Amino acid sequence: MPAGLQDQVNLGRNGLAWGLGLHPNQTGPYKQEGDGKAPAGVFELGTAFGKYNAVNTGLDYQPQDAGHYCIDTETSPRYNQIVHVSEVGKNAIRDSTEPMRRDIHAGDHLYDKGIVIRHNPDNIPGKGCCVFIHLWRSAGKPSAGCTTMEESQLDTLLAWLDKDSKPLFVVLPEKEYQKNQPLWQLPVL
Repeated sequence: MPAGLQDQVNLGRNGLAWGLGLHPNQTGPYKQEGDGKAPAGVFELGTAFGKYNAVNTGLDYQPQDAGHYCIDTETSPRYNQIVHVSEVGKNAIRDSTEPMRRDIHAGDHLYDKGIVIRHNPDNIPGKGCCVFIHLWRSAGKPSAGCTTMEESQLDTLLAWLDKDSKPLFVVLPEKEYQKNQPLWQLPVL
């Protein structure tokens, strides 16, 4: 990770809970839909996304428009998937509260740029969805369950990442990181 980024992020307003990712099963609370917790663990990164036609990144990039939604409706067969209304129809997005163009639908710029965190890759209903790295509201203002950062920091991260190196996202309390670092072959901090 580029120097300095690990100390300059916001997480979920209710802290962390174990997510569903690459790490082994853990004891303790697991992330649930709507709990306000960011997922803890080790995760693959998915595509970068945003409102721009392109951004400087080594990840695959998916421009978003007013018709893109991440489905957070637990009963949907498209739960935890980014879809376009033109492909799935208006009924598929009717109850979703995650429009990917927040600048259009919610009047903020949180999703102008972001990266999908592959939490809950099997899309298990109720286990948490639509988890991203995206722009923050401000320093010290927690998210609903994502990892957020200032725009220049996100730009640095996007430019640094390379999909061919298969980057992973690790978020753990320091004690858990130290405990699992040798077992999970995590970098020494």
